[in-house]
Amino acid sequence: MAIKLSKNNLCINQIVGQKNEKITVEGDEIVPDVKPDVLSIVSANGNVCMHKKEIQDGKVKLDGSINAYVIYIADDEKSSMRAINTSIDFSKTIEMKEIKTNMQLECKTELTNIECRILNGRKISLKSNLQLMLTAYSKENIEYVDSIEDRSDMQLLNEKITINS
Repeated sequence: MAIKLSKNNLCINQIVGQKNEKITVEGDEIVPDVKPDVLSIVSANGNVCMHKKEIQDGKVKLDGSINAYVIYIADDEKSSMRAINTSIDFSKTIEMKEIKTNMQLECKTELTNIECRILNGRKISLKSNLQLMLTAYSKENIEYVDSIEDRSDMQLLNEKITINS
């Protein structure tokens, strides 16, 4: 007796590994010649921009930059407020034993703080702390039976499965 089955495919992303990593990114910025010298720092903030995620067997290489905005009091007659936009590039390799080349990676970044120090009137040092939340997924295609035609002589055992999508 031939049984006709109707099959369907389902793509499943299964979490293989998760890792939280704290990294420090440091860099120096020279004050442009068109701006006055730095007397004191008022505030510094920024955001993280990820450029590239390269997945290799057992490790992940992340390339990105921190776009920082520094407000300072100028060393001039008026003690005016000025600002500098700068970018600090970083590259970090993180070990994840369970990850393979064909997997997908989700990387959430959070800039926890930026410290700014005056080295001299024309140069400032930036130190940023980042929190990285990495989640690795394996992507699998699973074939399942959708329906069975002409099932009058059979007993069916159905199982309902809830899938988040």
